[in-house]
Amino acid sequence: MKFKYQHYIFDFDGTLANTSEGIYDAYRYTFEQIGKPITDPCVLDGVIGAPLLDNFIRRFGLSESDAKEAILIYRKRYAQVGVRMVRVYPGIEELLCYLQKEGHRISIATLKRTDLAYDILRRQCLLQYFNDIIGIDDQDSLTKTDLIRLCMRFASCLPCNTILIGDSLIDFESAKECGIGFLGAGYGLGNISNYGTECNDKDKGYWGTVNASVSLIKRLEEISKTDDNIIDIPRMYRCKSVCCPVDGTGELK
Repeated sequence: MKFKYQHYIFDFDGTLANTSEGIYDAYRYTFEQIGKPITDPCVLDGVIGAPLLDNFIRRFGLSESDAKEAILIYRKRYAQVGVRMVRVYPGIEELLCYLQKEGHRISIATLKRTDLAYDILRRQCLLQYFNDIIGIDDQDSLTKTDLIRLCMRFASCLPCNTILIGDSLIDFESAKECGIGFLGAGYGLGNISNYGTECNDKDKGYWGTVNASVSLIKRLEEISKTDDNIIDIPRMYRCKSVCCPVDGTGELK
């Protein structure tokens, strides 16, 4: 069977799962701990999908050193509480199972720390579907573009054979920078559907948005039936092979 893409990279927050409750809780807790409690919940609009360091510095006006301390508080709270407040979107497991059975490489590129993403996937019984889980480094220095490129490096896949599914403008811009395809998760938290004028580059692999997670399989099948750049899946991609930072037993390296 022939497919347009060999390698499917997923954003995490707002694409695979609704993680908003735990994220908002961690932000509220963090600001309480540093003596700046949030009184207006609207100040948290737009925080999901953006790097934590950028949010704390640019959005909330903390110094770099204070922001790094805030991140430590945030992540400790999220690891203890937030990971239990995740709701996987309908149809996601069916999609992952479908892609795996068809022999595709499946990765995650997330601005979450890798161990947190790993823990959530384990709790949600989704870990077995992913070849690569690439999260932010401890210094928060990697961009979404960097994470995508790491996924591609581990998969040994060319840009023309790779697509990112994500819900934010950051996801779209990162995919474009990497030269890979992009499908917007319009049902997610990043409001990708609101950026129609920015996301209109179909000649470079933009495939529009899907407004319901249960429609992803159908849309990806439609994309696979297009005539341009259809490719066979090599034998090497038909077997399960988990790369760094997860080994063949499903454990973190």
